[in-house]
Amino acid sequence: MEVRITGLDDVAKLARDLKKAGDTDLRREMREAGKRIGKRAEEAVRESAGDLPSTGGLNSWVQARIKIKPLIRLQGRDVGIRVKTSHRGKTGASDIRAMNNGRLRAPLFGDTDHWYLHRIPPGFVTRPLEAMSDDARDEFLTAIDEIARRFAAGG
Repeated sequence: MEVRITGLDDVAKLARDLKKAGDTDLRREMREAGKRIGKRAEEAVRESAGDLPSTGGLNSWVQARIKIKPLIRLQGRDVGIRVKTSHRGKTGASDIRAMNNGRLRAPLFGDTDHWYLHRIPPGFVTRPLEAMSDDARDEFLTAIDEIARRFAAGG
């Protein structure tokens, strides 16, 4: 499952200019700004997962295993930050998209021959990410403006 911060056309131009100039330090700073946003996103989603039902330990199970990975793209058509969400269970990846949509499949008392669909509150991933999207965009653009100023000043 992914959430994107897009519309960063100036970032693509700055990234191209930095690449042409061979400046890896400022490009690294752009990526670090994206990682900081990803860290905050992970904390927000973990906190939101605490609102899931505690029956059977679902909320703590999701909180312990959910992973958020920021993907910062500085070139091409999709310039911006994507936040990729994944969750590993004991036997493989869980269906975060279905859980976020309010559907959870679980076996009857661990009997994997009998699976049942449960309804849970939807949006435990998208709610906190949408709430922080404007702040994240502003933070990233502020970091980009600072990097552009330093690049224009010669380093």
